[in-house]
Amino acid sequence: MTEITKALGNDKEVGMVENCGKWAKGELAWLDCGDRRRNLRLEQLLRDVAERPGQSLPSQCEQAGALKAAYRLLGSESVQAGEIVKSAARATVDRLQKRPVEGVLLAVQDTTTLNFTTHEALVGRGPIGNNEKTQGFHAHTTLLLGEDELVHGVVNCEVYAREAGAQRARQAGERNRQSATQKESHRWIRSLQHTAVLCEQLPQAQALISIADREADMYELFVEALRLQGEQAGRFHVLVRAQHDRQLEDEQNRLWDHLAEQPACVCWSLELPAPKGLHSRQVRHVEALWQSVTLAVPAHQKKHHGHEQPITLTAIIVREPMPPPGQSALEWVLLTTWPVNCASEAQRVVRWYARRWQIEVLHRVWKTGCAVEHRRLQDPRAAKVMIVVDLLTAVRLMTLNSAARFAPNASADGWLDPEEQEVLRAKFESPKTGTAGRPLTIGQALRWISQLGGHRGAPSSPPPGPDSLWRGLLRLQDLTHGWILMSKASKKCG
Repeated sequence: MTEITKALGNDKEVGMVENCGKWAKGELAWLDCGDRRRNLRLEQLLRDVAERPGQSLPSQCEQAGALKAAYRLLGSESVQAGEIVKSAARATVDRLQKRPVEGVLLAVQDTTTLNFTTHEALVGRGPIGNNEKTQGFHAHTTLLLGEDELVHGVVNCEVYAREAGAQRARQAGERNRQSATQKESHRWIRSLQHTAVLCEQLPQAQALISIADREADMYELFVEALRLQGEQAGRFHVLVRAQHDRQLEDEQNRLWDHLAEQPACVCWSLELPAPKGLHSRQVRHVEALWQSVTLAVPAHQKKHHGHEQPITLTAIIVREPMPPPGQSALEWVLLTTWPVNCASEAQRVVRWYARRWQIEVLHRVWKTGCAVEHRRLQDPRAAKVMIVVDLLTAVRLMTLNSAARFAPNASADGWLDPEEQEVLRAKFESPKTGTAGRPLTIGQALRWISQLGGHRGAPSSPPPGPDSLWRGLLRLQDLTHGWILMSKASKKCG
């Protein structure tokens, strides 16, 4: 914890806890929309959305002129979602380059669906489920985390629509004959390649680890990961939960049967997110074993693509002998290029995979907190721009939450305006809080804001999460506006 606090620092210029205006300008610093006025308007739009997450565009812009300008901006072909993501990724790297990085960096990638079925006026949608009546977009995001769950920012996001009827039109066996670049699943490999570039940009990190769930268990992905590992002098690795029970090279057994025959090497208590409907976290008592395995080339890869290269990886199986009552036993089979030679390294890798849950939290904040699926735009390009703007807002909420946990004593001056701090003090400060006459810290400010959003705030309560934070920030904005109006009125009356 000391190292993380030192890395974040107590200086408000560190960039992790900036106010909305400075943050929006930093996220878009590498973006050129072809006109300086468009750049400034996009910064203003991002700031307005971040200040009032989850509201409609008219509520976020407030003034009729600002709303009209926002719609005019969204109608411009010069504003592209992909370019906004690239600028935000550069901003993430820039922040990390300005401070030390302890341990490895985890690049967690995952795909989620954005449901716009009821928005029939929006063209360019595609099927997002087995039923083609369910329409929307897919979004594949890569989130950069510290080894101890500190959220650094987004480094990649692809928003796309599937072609209707494409899967039905595909002939039997056609998918096996297609190369990786022809498949939708190539997005996992593209994210891998984006992450590998960070090794050169962030030399102070021990390594970059690309983490993915079972859908990324592809032969081509592991081949590419091993190639990139060689290019980056061993500083790039991949960690994937296995989906396929693969054939082992030169053995009759398959992977899962082979691992099931081995005795456990280590037992410990693993901390995981709590099940749905519960607060705080859960502790699961697990056992694990690890082994270097060589996986045979899949038959269709030999037949259709001429691959002859078996892949050697470290396999870790995590089992739960006695699950909690009413819950299924935990069992993961993890495949990684990271070398594991002892129990502590195996536990470290398993903890990395457990950190993958942060991207699920991001998806929930994106959809629930930022209400991305409630946007009502007709042009697909404009819709994707707002999808990305809401994504950056969701990442900011998670960044604030994690920064407050890991550096609670940092000053809130760079994050909250003086009027916002006055409102929080007027609402919550008392002799019991011990904050009178002292600078407001990020940790205390976040707890008070989360109380506005419904968090109990008791010392025994679990730390507030991003859900209560976004609700609290929304209320804080309204209270601050009222506070400013009251102050102006009292001056006129005097």
